[in-house]
Amino acid sequence: MYDAYWERGGRAFDTAWLYGHTYGPGCCERTFGAWAKSRGVEKEVWVLAKGARTPECLPDRVEVQLAESLDRMERGGAALYMLHRDNLEVPVGEFVTVLADLVERGLIGAYGMSNWVAGPAPGGRLLRPGARSSGARRCEQPVQPDRHGAPYLPGDGERP
Repeated sequence: MYDAYWERGGRAFDTAWLYGHTYGPGCCERTFGAWAKSRGVEKEVWVLAKGARTPECLPDRVEVQLAESLDRMERGGAALYMLHRDNLEVPVGEFVTVLADLVERGLIGAYGMSNWVAGPAPGGRLLRPGARSSGARRCEQPVQPDRHGAPYLPGDGERP
């Protein structure tokens, strides 16, 4: 499958710490990494890695999961790292601090969020793009990154 995708010009690969967990932790990342290495294309692939999926969606698990993912794929970094799920119990800033540090250290090129709610929440908490939440409104304007790359809805108060 990877060969067919590559031969047709595909260069971006979506991986996640949890993908294929039923078949053994990291089996999909190991398979992808072995394929890229066997074809000599490790430096040509663009990797989107994901982690922090429920119940592991905690700031102190982000770097641990990223390190495990990179080790499985035999890579030194990922172009983009996304948090797989939201955790409404944790302030956004705690995640941003960890992710910004990973960017500064060169382990990831950028970061984002997958399956996070969008819009302001009660109490002024910024919610994230994508997820479903009964308390969130649908985002009708583009989510913009703040100086650390975190999502920000213009007009919803100070940038985080």
